[in-house]
Formats: sequence, C-alpha cells, structure tokens
Amino acid sequence: MLKKELCSICKFYAVSPIHAGSGASTSAVDLPIQRERHTNWPHIQASAMKGAFRAHYREFHDKSNNKQVINLIFGSDEQDGWDRDKDNLPGAVSISDARLLAFPVRSNVAPFVWITCPSVLKRLKTDLEYISIDSEINIEEREVQGYDALWIGDEAPEKQIVLEDAVVNIAGKIKLRFLAEKFSELTRLILVSDEIFDYAVSCCT
Repeated sequence: MLKKELCSICKFYAVSPIHAGSGASTSAVDLPIQRERHTNWPHIQASAMKGAFRAHYREFHDKSNNKQVINLIFGSDEQDGWDRDKDNLPGAVSISDARLLAFPVRSNVAPFVWITCPSVLKRLKTDLEYISIDSEINIEEREVQGYDALWIGDEAPEKQIVLEDAVVNIAGKIKLRFLAEKFSELTRLILVSDEIFDYAVSCCT
C-alpha cells in the first residue's frame, strides 16, 4: 500500500521536441508517439520514465559505482551487474507516466503559446490533493466552452488568438497562483476548452 508521505510529483520542462515512440505502424503515421488510451493525449510511459531516471542516477549520482544500490532502487538489471540466476528484484520506487500539463502551439501573438484545459487542471488538482498539497485550483468556476478561452496571467495581447488553424476568443483573464509559483516557465498560458486542447494535442504533434 502506498503511503502519501512517500509520494512526490516531478516537473519536466522540454527544451527541445520530444518523440516518445510507440513502435512502428501500418497507418499513415509510420512512427507514432505514445498516447493515453482513454484520452489519446501524448504521454511518456512509466517504463520509459523509470529507465531515464535509472540512466541519470547511473551517470551522475552513483559515484561509488555500487551496482547493488541501483538494483535495489530501480529493480534488477543485468546491465548493472545483476546475476541472471537470481530472482528478479522489483525495486524500491514506483514511477508513473509523465502526463501533459501544458502544450505549445504556434500562434499569431508569439512564436508559440502554451495551452491547457479544465480536464488537465482537474487531474493535476486530484494528484496534488492525493499528496496533500493545496493547489487552490478551483476549476469549476473557470469552465470554458467551444472557442472561448481565458488568458492565465497578465493582460492578453489580443482579443482573438490564432492557435494553429483555430481561432479562440479571449473572454477574460485569470490568475492561478500555484501555476505562477511552481510552473514559472509557462508564460503566455491560455486556458482553452477540452475540445480545442484535444484537437491540438491530437492533430498538431
């Protein structure tokens, strides 16, 4: 059973394009990316995340070159000296999928802007509540529908903003202190409807 005090949420900010592949395909897209089955939104599967953490630990933190420690943390692996004749070791950490908080799209007001949606913020709020972090994200009061959107932060540069080939109407602005403090990289952030977000992450990747 998981204990809340042992849980944490990591933040990842991509400084270059990411392609987390899901193998070959016979469809029009020959190198599809990993997507959540229930939303079709891009994500990075837990196994890939755990492998990246393991490689980072091996490269930068395991100064003693103690393979026993890395096997205890991340699970047994022959590459780290685990004897194949021994029973497999599951490891001491459990890592979930990396999921989207904001997605960059081309725009007429900047080379790109970030977009998020009510469903994404509600999911973030649920995750934060699980580990007892009060995010003060009250999404129910800020629902947006259709082509309406809300600018998160200071004044929006335009009343209408082009997102790829869609145009959204900025109906107002809101301030979400938690996002401003914990995700300061997300300048030019727009809260769009679930439908617009789904279109962007499905067709603009």
